[in-house]
Amino acid sequence: MRLQPILCLMITMMSSACVSETLPNNFPEALTYHDKPIDPLCFTENEPSNNQSLDKCGAQFSSELEIIDKDQKLIDSGYIGYEYNWSDKTDPAIQSRGYSYYKVIGYFNHRYTVYALNNGGGTGHFTSLNLVTRKNDTLHVAPIVMGDRCNGGVSSPSQKNHTLSFSIHITAYDLLTLTQQNPNHLRAYDDLDACASCCIGVATYDLNLVNKKEKMKLVSVTFDKGIDLTLANNNTNDNHQSCLNQLIGASIKSGKRSFSPKELNSLINKFNHLCTQ
Repeated sequence: MRLQPILCLMITMMSSACVSETLPNNFPEALTYHDKPIDPLCFTENEPSNNQSLDKCGAQFSSELEIIDKDQKLIDSGYIGYEYNWSDKTDPAIQSRGYSYYKVIGYFNHRYTVYALNNGGGTGHFTSLNLVTRKNDTLHVAPIVMGDRCNGGVSSPSQKNHTLSFSIHITAYDLLTLTQQNPNHLRAYDDLDACASCCIGVATYDLNLVNKKEKMKLVSVTFDKGIDLTLANNNTNDNHQSCLNQLIGASIKSGKRSFSPKELNSLINKFNHLCTQ
């Protein structure tokens, strides 16, 4: 039987065991432990085997971590998690503040799809999609995709039956990787923007969960509305980046912001002919 909110609140006052006062609607029983939602850190503390014992993971088993707050907007949106302070037990002066949240996106064939948000106190804001199974008190967490902001950060996940859809944030250099068109061996950072804060748009994918060996299928690439296509990053070769910016900018100006894989291939083929000679 699940803890009632008032009881969970009482326990929270005595320890950090309750990571959320209430459970989202239709929250799966398999992702609870001792009548509480599984601690969000249990989905990240699973290296190298991707297996995690539920009696050893999470804030309640860490002497260096203290839960201090939660993002109410995330909680209201169905996420489980918290903000925390971390301090080095050998040197309390070494401290950082982070967060860890997750949301259950779907379920198919005994596997839960879990979307996780994490920050350990640095500049990285990591997102991931994972397929999670549970056997007794052990979790198996199989990552699908993960990344940091523009370097593979995941957003807008949804699942309908066995089809998982999601977007991955991309940089200008990623366009060459997506199309497998880099005949002139342009380099990330040196020739085209590739930093974690250099988002140019998102690549949207579908994944069929019926076949465990199924590859992600690229559906489209959509360029961000707020990107500045007039200035290149200072770390790049202006000729390459500015030329690409002009091509994308001309397309957006004409009303085209989203590209199918075939259309993206044509755009990058044009870039290679006009901008890299």
